[in-house]
Amino acid sequence: MDGLIIERLGADWRARLFSMLDRQQTVSVTLMDRCVQQAEYLTSERAGALLTVLEERQGLIEELNELSVGLEPFRNAWPEIWGVLDDAERGEVQEMVRGIQQVVNDVMERDADDQKSLQAEKSRLQEELGSMNTARDSQRAYGRPIHRGVEPVTNRFTDRQG
Repeated sequence: MDGLIIERLGADWRARLFSMLDRQQTVSVTLMDRCVQQAEYLTSERAGALLTVLEERQGLIEELNELSVGLEPFRNAWPEIWGVLDDAERGEVQEMVRGIQQVVNDVMERDADDQKSLQAEKSRLQEELGSMNTARDSQRAYGRPIHRGVEPVTNRFTDRQG
């Protein structure tokens, strides 16, 4: 059974493995850059720019998913691959995988923080809208005379000053 799984990966399996890991690393770092932009646009209330970044992020996430699917045969053959790689290649793979995992963890952490910020902003806006509704209702009840027909109808809720 030795070498059988690697044979199924094809003769160029090393090049494909390192190419996919390298691309995964590049996409992960780009995704992290978009997370930084996302946080910046959230705090500066730049909705158009935020939507553009969200679209870019979606594309990057889809690419990461495709790379993950492409790496699945390598994961299935990992013990055999690990035994065939030399020390330098093992070190390179470990460094790349660790770097990718760190960036992905950082992205998830930033996303969690951004989610909290969005929730806080949503709550603030709901309170603000509630205050505006209360102010509007108060103005209707205690505001200026309402004109119906020829004669103005005054509010029945007035104090001594009018």
